[in-house]
Amino acid sequence: MASAVRIGVALALLALFAGGASAGSVRRLEPYKPSAVNLVVPGGTFREGHVRPDRAKHVLDSPPVAYRTADGMTVYISFSDSYTPDPAAAQTYVDLLGSYTHKNELNGLRLFIYTPAEIGAVCGTNAVACYGSDRMFVSGTPVAGDPPVEQVLAHEYGHHIANHRLNPPWPAVDWGPKHWANRMSVCKYTAAGLMFPGDEGVHYAQNPGEGWAEGYRKLIQVKLGWADIGWNIVDDYFDPDPGALQLIDLDVTQPWQHSTKFVANGKLKRGGVRRYKRRSLYDGPVTARVAGPRGTTVSLSVGGKVVRAPARRVSGVNCGLSSLTVVVRSKLGGRYHLVETQDDENG
Repeated sequence: MASAVRIGVALALLALFAGGASAGSVRRLEPYKPSAVNLVVPGGTFREGHVRPDRAKHVLDSPPVAYRTADGMTVYISFSDSYTPDPAAAQTYVDLLGSYTHKNELNGLRLFIYTPAEIGAVCGTNAVACYGSDRMFVSGTPVAGDPPVEQVLAHEYGHHIANHRLNPPWPAVDWGPKHWANRMSVCKYTAAGLMFPGDEGVHYAQNPGEGWAEGYRKLIQVKLGWADIGWNIVDDYFDPDPGALQLIDLDVTQPWQHSTKFVANGKLKRGGVRRYKRRSLYDGPVTARVAGPRGTTVSLSVGGKVVRAPARRVSGVNCGLSSLTVVVRSKLGGRYHLVETQDDENG
């Protein structure tokens, strides 16, 4: 999960990619083009992590006070004991959050307003804000050279949105929500060692969770007409074009919520075969199961090549495919019932 957000601070990057990229430069990731990779995702490739801001425990803060947004959401504000709690200032923060594109995930968010030094202690050196487990930490004192607080809050709220979205089998807070992550080929590039979900260290700039949060910040910047503060903390690949901005908005306003299911019934002769081509796949789990007479099986294939051998039930993880074929076979012939699901971890 995202934590120390170093907005405005350019990360010194190592030679991360093949092709001899030097420190301080990153080769732009290739444009999104779904490829027919194997359904089998290499074991041990994916990294997941969740930040718990435990270091905040040493900061004394005021009891949380509930404030309401214009659309009836409740946000809880706490000030560190370095400040005198200011209801008017607190309401300003809440009104700002309420102006962002959001859904019910805003309800119940806790915002902690700390001094810059306390933010550094809680979030990490050079950080200006951070987020973890429905808690957002932001500085209450402007610092010369830091970006405007509205931009900082928008980035952090992007993490909060992702924390309340789905992208099975991966945590959306690290990989990005389903629609956006699929467009950005997060699975394919993670498997290739070009993206690093959850990495808040040397691979921060290639962390899709940070790419998503910055993309959301830019969406709000565009919607609310803020001054452009540039794109300098994550890889240029994540800088959203109009199509990506639409999908970011979709992930906020009409989030992906459930798996898709394809059902087919039919009858085959002895030794018969029937194929069903499935298009426009999301990255994630794919499972097919078939019921029928003994010897009735199902398999998954790509380009005519079987990637999941015939069985009563087969499953895999789609990682970059735009289509696959579900194949039903019957040794003895007879009626069959096929169910194929996408993005259902339980199959």
